[in-house]
Amino acid sequence: ILKLQFLYLIVYIIPLRHMALAAALVAGAVLAAAPADPTDTQYFNEESAIRRGLKGKYAGKGGTDARILVPDFVIDFLQMKVDFFNEFTGADCRLTATTQASWLNDIKDDLKTSRQLDAYFLFGNWIPTLGGLEPITKRVQSQDALEWTDVWHDVRMGAANFAGETYAMPLDGDVIAMAFRSGLLEGVGRAKPNTWEEMLDTAALLHGMDHNGDGERDYGICLSSAESDISGTLFWAVAAPYLQRLGPEFGYHFNASTMEPAMSAQPEAFEAALDTYRQLMSFTSFSDRGEYSTWKEQLALFSSGRCAILINYLGPLRMAISTQEANNLTDIRLARLPGVRCPDAQRANGLCNFAEYAGDDLVNFVPMLASGGKCVSIRASAEPAQKDVAYDLMAFLSDPVTSFHDVANPGSLFDPARRSHVLYLDDSNTVQYQAFVSNGWLPAQLADLKLLTKQNFEGRNSGTRNAGLDLRIQGSFDYIETTTVRNLHAMLAASNTTDTTVLAKVLAGTRQAIAQAWEATTDLYGRESQLRMYRASLGLSVAVTEEEAVVDLVPVIVPIVTVSVVAIAALFAWTRYQQWLLKTRTRDISRAPVGSAEIAMLFTDIQQSTRLWDLNRTAMAEAVEAHHNCMRQCIHEGGGYEVKTIGDAFMVAHSDPEALLKIAANAQMRLMHVPWPAALMRDENMVEETVDVDGEQVIAARGLRVRMGIAYGPMNCKFDKVAKGFDYYGETVNCASRVEACAWGGQIVVTRETLSNMHAWTSQTITERWQKLGYAVKNVGPARLRGISGTQDLWEVAPAALKHREFEGVRRVDADTAAEANKKCYTEMTAEELRGELVSVYRLLLGLKDLLVNDVSNFPRYAGYSILTVLGEFDERRMFTGANGWTENPTRNPLTAVITNAEVERMDALLSAHTEADISNRKASRHTSEQSTLMVVPIHEDTRTPSDPINTPTLTTPISLIVGKDII
Repeated sequence: ILKLQFLYLIVYIIPLRHMALAAALVAGAVLAAAPADPTDTQYFNEESAIRRGLKGKYAGKGGTDARILVPDFVIDFLQMKVDFFNEFTGADCRLTATTQASWLNDIKDDLKTSRQLDAYFLFGNWIPTLGGLEPITKRVQSQDALEWTDVWHDVRMGAANFAGETYAMPLDGDVIAMAFRSGLLEGVGRAKPNTWEEMLDTAALLHGMDHNGDGERDYGICLSSAESDISGTLFWAVAAPYLQRLGPEFGYHFNASTMEPAMSAQPEAFEAALDTYRQLMSFTSFSDRGEYSTWKEQLALFSSGRCAILINYLGPLRMAISTQEANNLTDIRLARLPGVRCPDAQRANGLCNFAEYAGDDLVNFVPMLASGGKCVSIRASAEPAQKDVAYDLMAFLSDPVTSFHDVANPGSLFDPARRSHVLYLDDSNTVQYQAFVSNGWLPAQLADLKLLTKQNFEGRNSGTRNAGLDLRIQGSFDYIETTTVRNLHAMLAASNTTDTTVLAKVLAGTRQAIAQAWEATTDLYGRESQLRMYRASLGLSVAVTEEEAVVDLVPVIVPIVTVSVVAIAALFAWTRYQQWLLKTRTRDISRAPVGSAEIAMLFTDIQQSTRLWDLNRTAMAEAVEAHHNCMRQCIHEGGGYEVKTIGDAFMVAHSDPEALLKIAANAQMRLMHVPWPAALMRDENMVEETVDVDGEQVIAARGLRVRMGIAYGPMNCKFDKVAKGFDYYGETVNCASRVEACAWGGQIVVTRETLSNMHAWTSQTITERWQKLGYAVKNVGPARLRGISGTQDLWEVAPAALKHREFEGVRRVDADTAAEANKKCYTEMTAEELRGELVSVYRLLLGLKDLLVNDVSNFPRYAGYSILTVLGEFDERRMFTGANGWTENPTRNPLTAVITNAEVERMDALLSAHTEADISNRKASRHTSEQSTLMVVPIHEDTRTPSDPINTPTLTTPISLIVGKDII
C-alpha cells in the first residue's frame, strides 16, 4: 500500500501546473520511506496481561473463524497484526477488504441483509447511524487488563460510545492539528500562531517566499480543498472556535434544542469563519494554480519544503516527520490549531468560560476531534463464538502495553488514543520514546506531540476544555463535506474582489446557501430523529427541557438586523446556485452503482412535450425547469444516480430496485403539486383531471404527464471522461428504455425481474403484498419489446395515493398493436404534427451529438424512423441500423442525415419558417428543386430481412421525411 501511495503521488502531483518534478519526487518519500513492516521484534516479544490471557486460548477449538471488514488503505498493516494474533491464540480471524468509497455502505448492507461478517473497522462518528452493532459496555468495564479509563475520555465517549452504551473498541484518536517550520517562522519574527488572526498574519509574510532554495515561489499554508476529500472537515476545524463558545454540550453544528444550523443563529460569527477560510486559501497553492487539491498533494508540497504550515489530521503530520531527515526538514514542529480571541464584551456575557490564556490574549480553543477515529465493532447477530474471537482481537489491538508501537509507526495511520501513548515521551529511557525516535522523531517533536495531545484530549470530564466533536448523525458526509465544500468553492470563485460590499454579499450568500442545504438534508432524514441523534451524540438527554427550549444564542452574540437588499440579493443568488447544486448532487459519481452485479435502471419522458413546446415555448421552458428540479430532488433523496438527461428525459441508475421504484413513485406524486405555468394548464396534456371516489372528487393527474419504465439486471458500466460520469450499456438498459416507451404519461411500468428482486416479493400474492407496502400493482401482460429477445412480463406500479389513475394497459402490448398504432400515426399525421415531429428529431440530435449513445432507435418512438448518423465533436461517422448496431455501411439505411453543430442550432428556426401549406405541398409533391430549402426524402422502403429482431412490420403507406436540404 505504501508503494501504491508513492505511485499516486507521482501520477497525480507531477502533472500539476507550477509544481517542480523534484519536489514531487522528494515528497514521495513521505510514504515510500515509511517502514514496510508495521511490527518489529520488540512488538512480537512484548509481555502484557492481555497477551497472557489470550495465549493459546483457541488452539484446537472450532468456531474461531471470525470475519472482519477493513478498508483497503490499512489492510496490509492489519493483516500482519491479525496473522500474529491467529498464531498467538490459535484463532482463525480473516480480513475482508473494502474500498474507502464503499466502506460505509458495505457495513450497512452486511448489517441489514447479508450478515456474512462478524466485525467491522469503522469511524466512530458512523456508530449512531448504524443499527445492529453489539454493545460491549460490560466487556470493556469488566476487563481490568484493558485499562479502559486509560483511553482518552473523548475517544471513549465521543467515538466508541452512543446514548450511554459502548459499541466499539477505539484504536485511533483522530484530531486536526498543524505542523509548522519553526525556522521559517523565526525568520520573519513570528512564533507559533495561537489565533486565526495570527495565522493569517504569519501566512501573509511567508507566502511567495522561496522556502526550499529551488528558486520557485512557495506558499504560506498547505490546506487541502478538493471535493470528496477532507476539505469540509478542515473548514469546520477552522469554524469551530467561532461557533462553539458556550461549551461542548452546545456543539458548533446545530442548536441542540431546535436543530437550527448554528450558522443561522450566529451569522456574523460564521461569516467571520468563512472570511478566515477565504484568506487562508489565498496563501495556498490555490492562489497560483486556481486548482483544488487533495490532502496527499498538500502533504507532498509540505514534505518537499514548499509550505511553511500544514493543517491536517495528525496522521499525515506524523508521516511528514518520519521522513524529515531524508527531505532535509529538521525544523518541523507540531501544535494544536489556533483559536479565536475573546473580546471583553463576550467574556462579560459568559461566552468565554472555556477560553484560556495564550500569551496576553484570552483565546477560545475548540480542538476538532474529527471522524471519531478508527474503531472496531461487532455485529450483534453474529454467533457467540465469533463475537468472543472478534472481541479478543479488538482487545489485543488496543492493548495498553503494546499499542504504542502502532502509534509510533506512521504507516498505521493510528494516532494517540490513550494517555499511555504519550505519557512517557519525555523520558528517553522508555520503550515508547525509543519507538518514536526509531521512526525519525526528534525530542522537541515528541514534546510537541505530548503537549498537543493533552491539550486536545485532557480535561473534558472535569469540565475544563471545549472539545469539538465531529457530527454524528445521518448524512454527516452530506453536511460536512458535500454541501459545505461545493458552497466554499462557489464562494472562492466569487470572492476575488477588493470591493468590501461585494465581498459581504458573497459571505452572506454562502452562509445562507450552506444553511439552506443543511435544512434540506435535515428534513430529508427527518428533523425529529436527527435532533434526537444529535443530542445523544453531545451527551444530552433526548428530550428537550423547557429551559433549553428558550435558549437562543442570537441575543447574546449578535443584534437582530433588518433584512436588507444585500440579503435579498444573496437569497436570489442562493436560489440559482441551489438548482445547480441539486444537479451536481444527483450526478455525483460517488452515487453511481458500479460494483453491483445487477443494477436497476429508470427511464422517464414527458408525454407530448413537442406539442407543449409549440404551444408556448416560454411557459414550457419554465415547466421543464420545474420538472427537472422535482425529478432531481426525488433522485437525491432516494440515493439514485442521474446518468444523463436527453432533452426532457431522465436516465437514472440505482443498485436497489426498490429504492428506484420509490424515486419514481415520489416523483409521480410530487409532479402533481408543482406550480406549473398557467399558460399550459388548459392543454389536455396538463389539465387537472379528477375521478370520483366514494362520491368525492380526487385529483388523479395535474401538470406534465411523465412516462416511467424500470428494468433490473446485468449491465456494463463505463466511465465517460468527456461527460465525467458513468454510463451504462447492455440489454437491460435497452429494456428499461423500451418499457418506458410502453408507458402512458403518469404511468410507471416495470419488468417482472424488477419486482422479483425487491425485498417485498415473498409469494405469488403480489397485489396484496404490495398493497401493504403502500403500492397498487397489476399485471399488464406480456409484451414483445423492440430489440429485446423474447417477451417481457410487464407490471404497472403506482403509489396508493395515485391508485385511481386508469390506463388502458400499456401503449404497446405486442407487435400487432404496435403496427396498428404506427400506421395510424403516419397515415393520419397532419402537416403541423409532422413539423412538430421533425423539430423533436433535431432536438434529439442536438442532445445526442456529444454522447453517441449505443442505442437511439427508441427516439422518436414511432416505427419507421431511424436516426442514423450523429456528427458532433467526434472524428468518426457511425450509423445505427437497429438490429445490427453501429455500422459504417449506409446502404441498409433508407435515410442518412449528417448534422453539424452549427446546423443543428438552426433546425427549429428553419422548420418554423415554413407554413403548414408549404410543408403540405412539398410533402405531396415528393420532389426536390435546386431552389428549395426543404428536401423530401422517402423513407418507406423496408430493407430489413425477416431475421432482424425488430418487432416492427413494414409500413404499408409511403412516408416521407422533410428536412432542410442544406443539412442533408
